[in-house]
Amino acid sequence: MTRTWQLYRAEAYYQLLQQLRVPMQFFSIPLGVLSPYVTFVIVGRFFPEFDVGPLTLVMLGTLGTFNLGLLGLGLTTAQERAQGWMRLKRASPMPPLAHFVGKIAVTFVTAALFAFALLLVAAGAGHLPLHFGELTRVFVMITLGVLPFCALGLALAYVGGPNTAQSLIPQVMLVLLALAVMSAFDVFPAAILAVIETLNMVSPVYHFNVLTFGFAGLPALQGGPAWLHALALVGLTALFTSLAIYLYRRDEGKTYG
Repeated sequence: MTRTWQLYRAEAYYQLLQQLRVPMQFFSIPLGVLSPYVTFVIVGRFFPEFDVGPLTLVMLGTLGTFNLGLLGLGLTTAQERAQGWMRLKRASPMPPLAHFVGKIAVTFVTAALFAFALLLVAAGAGHLPLHFGELTRVFVMITLGVLPFCALGLALAYVGGPNTAQSLIPQVMLVLLALAVMSAFDVFPAAILAVIETLNMVSPVYHFNVLTFGFAGLPALQGGPAWLHALALVGLTALFTSLAIYLYRRDEGKTYG
C-alpha cells in the first residue's frame, strides 16, 4: 500500500514538474480568464457606469474552472494519446490510474492558484465581502468545483480515436456553455426552454453556475435548493469518472493511425 501511494505521489509530482517547465502553457488558461476581469475592473475604476460587479466574477470563475478541466486536462490528455505517450505510460510499472490521479492533482493546484488570484482581484475591486470565512468558501468552491470538469474532460479524451477526442472536446464545451447561458434568459419558446432545462440536468456547468450564483447573492438565477445541485455535481462526477476509467481500459492495446 505504501509503495503504491509513493508511485501515485511521484506521478503527481512529475506531472507538476512537466507543466512548470512550460510556464506559459501552465498559466495560459488562468491568465486567459483573469485578464478580461482585470480589464473590466480597471475600466470600472475610471468609468463607474461600466462597473461589472459580482456577476462577472461569478461567470468568469465558472468559465475558468470549466476551462481548466476540459482544456487544461481533457484536451492535453487527448493530445498525449495522439502522440503515443500513453502507450509508453502503459508499458511502465505504474498503477493503471496513477496517470489520471497525477493530472487531476496538477489541475487542483492550478485551480487553487486561479481561485486565489481571482479572489485577490475581486476583493481589491470590492466585488466580494472581505469576511475571511466567505472568501474561504468561494476559494474552496472554485478549487473543488474543478473535479467534475476533470472527470468529464478525461472521459471525452478517451471517446473514439485521439484525433476525434481533440475535435470533440471544444464542441462539447461550446454546447455546455450555450446551454448554461440560454437557461438564464426567458426569450425562448416554452418548448425550447423545457429541452434546455432537461439537458442542463446532466450539465456540470449549469449546476456549478447555480451554486456560485447563489453564493454571490443572485437568487434570481438559482434553480432550486443548493444541496440538490451539489448532489447533482457529486453524481455527475462519479458518472464521468466511471466512464473515463471504462474508456481508458477499453483503449488498452488499441492502435491508431
